[in-house]
Amino acid sequence: DGNIYYNGKFAAAYFYNRELSLAEIQQNYNAFATKTTAYNSNTIAVSVNGSIPTISVIGDACANKTTLSTPTGLSSYAWYKDNVAISGATNNTYTPTTAGDYKVLVSNGTCTSTSAATTIYICGLTAEGKMIPTTSSTTLVSNEGGANFGTGLNDLGSILNTTSLTTSTGTIGATTAVLGGVISATNATTSGIGVIYSTDANFATYSTATIQSNVTAGTYTSTISGLSSLTTYYAKAFITNKAGTSYGNVVSFTTAAPPPPAPGDDYGGGKVFYVFQPGDPGYVAGEYHGLIAATVDCDQGYATWGCRGWPTGVSQLIGSGYANTITILNCNENLIAAKRARAFTGGGYTDWYVPSKDELNLLYLNKHLVGAGSFVHQYGQNYWSSSESDANYGRYQDFSNGSQQWQDKNTQMHVRAIRTF
Repeated sequence: DGNIYYNGKFAAAYFYNRELSLAEIQQNYNAFATKTTAYNSNTIAVSVNGSIPTISVIGDACANKTTLSTPTGLSSYAWYKDNVAISGATNNTYTPTTAGDYKVLVSNGTCTSTSAATTIYICGLTAEGKMIPTTSSTTLVSNEGGANFGTGLNDLGSILNTTSLTTSTGTIGATTAVLGGVISATNATTSGIGVIYSTDANFATYSTATIQSNVTAGTYTSTISGLSSLTTYYAKAFITNKAGTSYGNVVSFTTAAPPPPAPGDDYGGGKVFYVFQPGDPGYVAGEYHGLIAATVDCDQGYATWGCRGWPTGVSQLIGSGYANTITILNCNENLIAAKRARAFTGGGYTDWYVPSKDELNLLYLNKHLVGAGSFVHQYGQNYWSSSESDANYGRYQDFSNGSQQWQDKNTQMHVRAIRTF
């Protein structure tokens, strides 16, 4: 060819320094087959040599009593328990010390492959002296030498719990939850069953509730109270016997939202005495809002309406009390009803105010929800509103008969603060 190599002989040439995959071989073949009919009769046979490692179980599949083995002659070995690599387990054999699913990953230097899982169990001695998984036995020898006491001897000769336990949940409320456990039908008697629960998934801190003592197989539940609403909790049942305390599976649950407060409920530092209705200022469809009254007077005796001769233009309507109170403060007088109410901090809240004329009437009509006796005084039961008749007269209500009148703003009367929720 006159030193002009491959001149006119190849449309393309490909060279590889590695093995090709079956897909790559097929792709190359198909590409050339479409360029010329010369390849139409060609066939390509491809075989891939390899194998999945097997695990031989030498023993009875019990922890500490079994050796797992895979063939020798490979470059590397890595053992896994429950899909997590076991540190230092790099030989072709491994002796498990805990229950779980074991696999081995092997390599010949080029290819790697992983075996199927082999399950290792926690075992106990039967009455015949045979080691079998505790999950399948009802005849394990107890510490006393008898059977079916809920305890047995493990593969190391230590006493263990052979009773199966499952954690259960029932009705979940805002501050309560039904929790418990189900003991397997092993005829085993335990000294007690209960549940621990925590907002920490790792149970660094937790609360304990003992459900019952001297229990046999069956379902046991208890209502746990004092929980926080809209909070995720974790729980696991426990049983106690001669083997000590054993735990069931961990379950989680989220408490419900608290129910809306109802008239008469203790809420927001006082008592709910009115819930906004359609048409009321402050009413929002699908939401729950209303008025809360302090359960004691906040006047430390009496207080004047204040601001005499200073027309404020305050409103008499429901929903206006807070704005009225802030407006009245602008006259900058001391010991007036508005200042008494704003200084009140019942329940730790600082948004109390003097009710408007219409809000005060609602309070009178529902005073039984707040405590009617708290409005009874030896020298009169007149209460200021934050509404006025004119620049010199403020509106008040007599809680002995419900009448609403006006009086000189410098007159001293009682003050009952309210707030909105």
